[in-house]
Amino acid sequence: MSEMSFEQMLDESFKTIHNGEVLEGKVISVREDYAVLNIGYKADGILTRDEYSNTPVDLTTVINEGDVLTVKVLKVNDGDGQVALSYKRLAAEKANERIKEAFENKEVLKAPVVQILKGGLSV
Repeated sequence: MSEMSFEQMLDESFKTIHNGEVLEGKVISVREDYAVLNIGYKADGILTRDEYSNTPVDLTTVINEGDVLTVKVLKVNDGDGQVALSYKRLAAEKANERIKEAFENKEVLKAPVVQILKGGLSV
């Protein structure tokens, strides 16, 4: 058995991630406009308010330290050496899958109207 350097062991302890990948992260810090998640990568993930919800929200009221969130990787390196994450895009993908499933099964879905648009409704 060959001996590994500390640097090699440290590098192996971190996983490799890619843009578009879905993963879980543990919230280690929450501010009004962003949350920092430990995603098991060499850099922490940043979840901004804009990538959490379509409606303006104070993240400190909806996310707590220690929470585990399932998120989607937007950029492995956001220019500042951190991983940009999205919660709302993953939720939208799941919703689209549910709508597709309902359509294929000829199932009727009920949802509250959020906004009236020129060409229809946002629900």
